[in-house]
Amino acid sequence: MKDTVKTFATPHGELAIDTARDAKMAAVFERGEYHQKDTVELLSAFLSPESVFVDGGAHIGTIAIPLARKAANTVAYEADAATCAILRQNVERNNVSVTVRQKGIGAKPGHGEMASVREGNAGAHSLSVGEGGIEVVTLDGELEKFDMLKLDVEGMELAVLLGAARIIGETHPTVLFEVNLSQLRAHYTPLRALDSFFRMRRYHLYLPFRLGGVLTLGVVPSISLIALLMYPGAYLFRRTSSVFDVLAVPGGKQLPLPVVSSWHMLAFVFGENMRNKTRRIRKYFV
Repeated sequence: MKDTVKTFATPHGELAIDTARDAKMAAVFERGEYHQKDTVELLSAFLSPESVFVDGGAHIGTIAIPLARKAANTVAYEADAATCAILRQNVERNNVSVTVRQKGIGAKPGHGEMASVREGNAGAHSLSVGEGGIEVVTLDGELEKFDMLKLDVEGMELAVLLGAARIIGETHPTVLFEVNLSQLRAHYTPLRALDSFFRMRRYHLYLPFRLGGVLTLGVVPSISLIALLMYPGAYLFRRTSSVFDVLAVPGGKQLPLPVVSSWHMLAFVFGENMRNKTRRIRKYFV
């Protein structure tokens, strides 16, 4: 692996990455861009110097490392052993305080093993719970509280949330979670279950997106509706799709970013989908 690990200078420090296992992200760094730049900006807006931040599915630290400079405490979970080793190196290289735990997180304690989903994208490896050498824990069993939770756990988002139900019910943290239709189906998780988990706890859901270059929050009436408008082929016909993030904020919490109505957001999403389709058609015929 050493022959394929390369270190890149980024706006948030030097980050090592395995260019073979993570070719997709390495290509982003090669172009001089930063992976998940908008996510860092979004989460930073909700953090204070007193915050406890938990990164579920931390990968090589592209989120945990910059946010560790803003939060009081940062805990990063990464189940994949090889990726976690690079994560630890990156934390040490950048001299930030991050508690790194090579564990899976889920609905209940147990064990599991990693399964490769896409070659060249180690961040998309999925945890299969049941048997294996990876310890699986719950956030309720590991922590007393947290203020911000980021989840990129390849379809296990609901399981992790159920395993953190006590903390979420008691301290009402802000949660950013990935919606990956293919992986959610692989884990038998309907989108309405994610909706219900937060609605029952009086959370409001938002879609982060750029509106006129400004990071904006659009009110989400239904995760299923967003998925249908963004990726109709994947939603209706189970095709492979890209992913999107949803932000869950407890009711009554002041929002640090501009907010637009669900109609405004839906119109934007539909328009973007049509523009993307038009570009693909033109590219095909030109």
